[in-house]
Amino acid sequence: MTNSQWQGQSNDPEEQEDGPPPCRIVRGWQYHECKGGTRDGASRFVYIGKDDNREPEFLDYSPAEDDPTEVFDDFSGGRHTMTHRGWNPRLTWGCQDVESLFVQCLGRDRLANISKSISLPPLTTCIRVNTNLTTREEVLERLSNELYSERNERQDHERYDVYPHPELPMAIMIRGHGPHVVDYSDLEGREVIVGRMAGESMLKGAHCYAPGVLATTHGLAKGDAVAVSVAVEKDPSKGQYGVTRNSILPPDVPLDDERFPDRKNMFLGIGVLACSRKEIVTSGRGLAVRMVDRVFSLPSLGIDFMKGDIMVQNLPSVIAAATLDPTPGSRVLDMCAAPGGKTTAMAEIMQNRGCIYALDRSHTKVKGIEKVAEDFGADIIRAVKADATKCVAGKGQVLSISNGQVARQEMTPGERRVAERQARARELHGLPPKKESFAHVLESGFEEASFDFVLLDGPCTALGLRPRLLLQTTIEDLKKTASYQRILIHNAVKLVKQGGYLVYSTCTINPLENECNVRYILDTFPEMQLVRSKYHLGGPGLTGSVTVGDSTYSLLQMEEADMVQRFDPGGDLDTMGFFIAKFKKRDKT
Repeated sequence: MTNSQWQGQSNDPEEQEDGPPPCRIVRGWQYHECKGGTRDGASRFVYIGKDDNREPEFLDYSPAEDDPTEVFDDFSGGRHTMTHRGWNPRLTWGCQDVESLFVQCLGRDRLANISKSISLPPLTTCIRVNTNLTTREEVLERLSNELYSERNERQDHERYDVYPHPELPMAIMIRGHGPHVVDYSDLEGREVIVGRMAGESMLKGAHCYAPGVLATTHGLAKGDAVAVSVAVEKDPSKGQYGVTRNSILPPDVPLDDERFPDRKNMFLGIGVLACSRKEIVTSGRGLAVRMVDRVFSLPSLGIDFMKGDIMVQNLPSVIAAATLDPTPGSRVLDMCAAPGGKTTAMAEIMQNRGCIYALDRSHTKVKGIEKVAEDFGADIIRAVKADATKCVAGKGQVLSISNGQVARQEMTPGERRVAERQARARELHGLPPKKESFAHVLESGFEEASFDFVLLDGPCTALGLRPRLLLQTTIEDLKKTASYQRILIHNAVKLVKQGGYLVYSTCTINPLENECNVRYILDTFPEMQLVRSKYHLGGPGLTGSVTVGDSTYSLLQMEEADMVQRFDPGGDLDTMGFFIAKFKKRDKT
């Protein structure tokens, strides 16, 4: 099998003659699909790097008819032979109606690219700098030093690119690399199989911890090198895998073992056992496998690294806060604020001047918001335990801001049990009772038209998160979530002042929650006007209409679609799936 090269051809299909067909971008690789089932119909990749002098190189993945070696597309930029192991999961939508809806709106090719990208981690990591406490230049220097040390520890010869975001003054980007071809041939069949959720975390740079281990080969000892693969639930509705947890597997488990569907395409890399198999089973906690050779190499910054000075945050989330762009001294409402990333970003934009009310209906999450605000020195944030569907005065729930201790009756039974266990633990260790000092639901409400800026990043179906190896959302989930969001929308519109601004955002690709809800706002509230963000990095919204069962939903008109921002998973920016729309509230007259 030989590499083929092509030079000097245009990507315009009308100008191409003998060259490959038009490209669709998959991170740094351009992927070419050719017709036919023979070698002339090979799938090819070409790397688009920073070196303008590098000639594009096309890699033929189709085996010759007389080549007995199995070769499969592992998005690695090279042939993967001998071991037949790699990373190329086949993500499918668990509900045919959901897939049909997305095909209607996005087209089959665009949805296929999104589906592939969802199963892969973003190679670009966004770091938000707390410019109220430090500078981007200082963080760039410290990050570069930290990542250089990490690379030496991993004995990795490929460096991470660290650079300031060209448009967002608070953002730094780190470019990882992958996927790589990993050679598993010297492991003598030693393997650790992890569950899906553990595998998704490991794709983002985490190591393997004991609770995530599903099965191992027999006789593994501390220090053994092992292949690490991922299993997906065979019965997702019950969370059941093909084997019982802590199962022992024979060496060289067949790649077509029916207990682990599509197993040959589910290998994450090579790791070294941090403890014996027996310790993994008996303790059930702690580090189990430290990864040393990954399919994807992404930066792994410790949780306490530059704590309060930086936050690892998805780029579209930073853009959502920047799109609202609250001015210093203003009054801001973050209706669904946990875990507090966008809230602290807004405090940073406001130069820590003004007031931000951050709502969540969970006692534990409110505590988390306050802790993040404390770490970032954002003392203008006032966390409130509240249900955002009932946060307008006269709607049956009233709010007041208090720094007193939490009344036990304000907690749910589950929250109360957690608080009691924590109190007993502090008592056993001789620690004083923990004083609760954040705001909680007590007595008064938010008056209508009382906020200059409102951010509504509400609960959604989260179909833009990456990486994901299983999708089981139903069409009813999509419709119910969109309806729930409209309750929040009504309150958001009531609470923003005339002349004020509302940003509506989600982390899903579902048009019912995105474009359809924007259409709903425009049709229901004529005083709400779409405006374009000065930080407009996403693509346009969807236009036309979509049919779901017996119902037809209108999307956006062309000029409206240009006002919103839709981020496809794996698009040119290599982000998660996200959606942002900004509105200004005009005088009704």
